[in-house]
Amino acid sequence: MWAAAGSDLIATHFHVALNDVTYWLRALFFIGPIIAFTVTKRVALALQRKDREIALHGRETGRIVRLPHGEFIEVHAPLDEHKRYKLVGFESPVPLPAVPNEHGVVTSKEKRRAKLSQWFFEDRVAPATPAELEAAHGHHGAHEAIEPAESQKTLSH
Repeated sequence: MWAAAGSDLIATHFHVALNDVTYWLRALFFIGPIIAFTVTKRVALALQRKDREIALHGRETGRIVRLPHGEFIEVHAPLDEHKRYKLVGFESPVPLPAVPNEHGVVTSKEKRRAKLSQWFFEDRVAPATPAELEAAHGHHGAHEAIEPAESQKTLSH
């Protein structure tokens, strides 16, 4: 809307027809929110995936360690309980199914509600379960066993 108020200045500055600028701004008025929603949803899902990864594997320390057999790994530090709770301590809504009414018939209103629920909640990234957290912490035990020997090495200039 703000750009539409200055459409005459846009047209003269970029040397295009005023009608073309007006048509594009009309189209963007309707298409812009759809594009913004899609981009925002993708960013939110990426942030949810990153939070899940941090909860499972810990935060990155920036240390690269070379194992005796030549493999390089990045050392992750486990999160404290408070930070882990903030990342996994929420309920992830699931899409609601269409429920029949007392006569056993699924109404069109109920079908629309189920479709809308599915559209909003089917792409969510579920928080890590306690079993997944336990399995991930068991995985870190192998790396923690090699850390003291690697940390004793010093770099010389």
